[in-house]
Amino acid sequence: MDPRDSRRASLRIAGLRPTIAVMRRLLRLPLATLGALALLAATGHAAVPGWGISETISAAGETASTDIPQIVIDETYGATAIWVKASGGQYQLRSAHRDPGGGWGIPVDIGSPADGISLAERAVVSAPNGDVTALWSVYDGANNLLYSSIRNAITGNWSTPALASPAGTDSDLATIRSDPSSRIWAVWTEKDGNGDPRTRLASRAADSATWVPEPFVSPSGSGVSYPTLAVAPNGDIAVSWTDNTGNGSHVYARVLEHTGPSWTATEDFLGTCTDSQPQDIAFTPASTLTIAYASCEGGDPSNWHVKSATRPAGGSWSAATDLSAGVGLGPRLAITPAGDAVATWTGITTGPLFWLAARERLAGDAWGTERTLSTSEVANFGGSPAALPSGSVLWPTARSAGGPTLRPRTQAWTPGGVWEQNGPWETGLTASLPALAVDGAGNSAMVWRSETDSVRATIGDGTGPRLDNLFVATTAIAGIATSFNVEPADDWTQLGTTTWDFGDGQSATGTTVDHTYAAAGTYTVTVSSRDVGLNETTATRTITVVAADTPPGDTPPGSPTPGGDAIPVTETPSGTPAPGLTTPATLAPVKPPAGPRAEARLRGRKLTVAATVKLKRGSKCRGKATGRTKVAGKRYTLKLRLTKVRGACVASGSVTLKKAPPKKAKLRITISGRGLKTRTLTTAL
Repeated sequence: MDPRDSRRASLRIAGLRPTIAVMRRLLRLPLATLGALALLAATGHAAVPGWGISETISAAGETASTDIPQIVIDETYGATAIWVKASGGQYQLRSAHRDPGGGWGIPVDIGSPADGISLAERAVVSAPNGDVTALWSVYDGANNLLYSSIRNAITGNWSTPALASPAGTDSDLATIRSDPSSRIWAVWTEKDGNGDPRTRLASRAADSATWVPEPFVSPSGSGVSYPTLAVAPNGDIAVSWTDNTGNGSHVYARVLEHTGPSWTATEDFLGTCTDSQPQDIAFTPASTLTIAYASCEGGDPSNWHVKSATRPAGGSWSAATDLSAGVGLGPRLAITPAGDAVATWTGITTGPLFWLAARERLAGDAWGTERTLSTSEVANFGGSPAALPSGSVLWPTARSAGGPTLRPRTQAWTPGGVWEQNGPWETGLTASLPALAVDGAGNSAMVWRSETDSVRATIGDGTGPRLDNLFVATTAIAGIATSFNVEPADDWTQLGTTTWDFGDGQSATGTTVDHTYAAAGTYTVTVSSRDVGLNETTATRTITVVAADTPPGDTPPGSPTPGGDAIPVTETPSGTPAPGLTTPATLAPVKPPAGPRAEARLRGRKLTVAATVKLKRGSKCRGKATGRTKVAGKRYTLKLRLTKVRGACVASGSVTLKKAPPKKAKLRITISGRGLKTRTLTTAL
């Protein structure tokens, strides 16, 4: 048994009604099938994803500990899962990675084995620069020491674990988050010189493995548990915790305001109780802070109600709102890109039997009515919800299947709509609820411990393929074949079929097709591409077909010749702004320029460049070229291809940057190659 399990079990306080005591144990222990990781992201396409077939990602014969596995999706759409392997009284932190559109790789070790290793809820995060940071505790026989490791976005390697908590201290229950600058923030409980746990905040820079501790957030002599952390878009840092020192238990919160930076006064949300409960905090896009917590009514430890309060940036806390009509525990929050808030919790009655409950608050509005999402005929459990870019919310849940096993389900909420089941995503039984992660395109991933103690995962594809390099000529000649081209790309799953509708009753399948129009006229061309998850992206273009004997002067000025080439253009699925853009999402077709010019597009850290170049006398626009540039202090070489575009020669290609450049940066590109006149061009990002 992991020493951490016995330590956590010793935290429980006896004397409560059996129903409450059972629920509290479910909320606290890693064995509990309840805490699950929720990572929020922005912008997307589909309302909710369709789940793929689950698969085992741990090694054959490997046994996972009772800690719930965790998962994140990084800025390049790669998924990273982390869990603790148990073997012969030793524990080892493990990780597996899935590249965009690919399969799960072979698991790797992070650090060395130890007598006790534990992975807390919300202890792994992906930063805007694509790096993934994990934080876990190692029991050395006397204390719990917190260590961290960084998975480099470029190399894919984990760094040597570094001590995060001060040496010689006893630390536990860590939560980490990333701010917009990729600085990592963490909060945990740390015992002071008197042995009392207090709330410790620390951070590290994006390019450093060294953690810088802040002063204790909670006062001395406190009995802190369940510290929670949130980071606002404006840079504010919020910390909440429970404290069961002396006269009952309280829920506290403080905000480190970025304008100072300085801490606000400690806010006390809870009256006198006899025990502490987990709580949750989250910021809206406007940096308004929301807290959800369980409060025992009238000091009665068997009558917990879920409540919520809000604090606008720089303002004061509102009065608390009672969210649950009856007993409710384990509240969790999800905030959508529009600022809607969804609170979920588990209701409880005699038996003990648990049911699922939720309440929504649209942006700028009051909390709606309480919704009961399951019956109380059997025990139901809920993990942490996550908001999709579309504004929908996913909530991983499960029903008891007898003994320690669960029958999993996922609940989905659509803004202004109702809750409905989204799944199931696993036909078998599980031993834990899943950790859930979403990305900026509406894709998602979940990981959990199976009933056989293996680690399993599934992915949900929420967006269709991109339509890169889409070309449809603006004019064509009746009776002469015209070429149509598109290069679909999907960052999450494999591609399916691509179809063309030429607007004249004819169609074709493929990424590059030829079509001959029989008669003159104006036609709407529609191209659609699907992935294996049946998500579809569609784009339309208009083509004017003229009769074969139409005088050349009747062709619209500036139109390409039928079947002509075009500069690569990216078509993003409808309603899906590419995440992290500092430039427009598309490169407009380049008209014949008076001289050399360049355009650049940045999507995440993928830089795409297209530049018109001049040829040496007698050379043709074909073959390859090389581009050299410097971005954010790093030098890059781009492999470029040459394409003829409306009488000009265009060199185009892309490269993945090690880190995102500053906004409104100038990019200097030196392009050279066989048959080209070497040029240095400048363009704005």
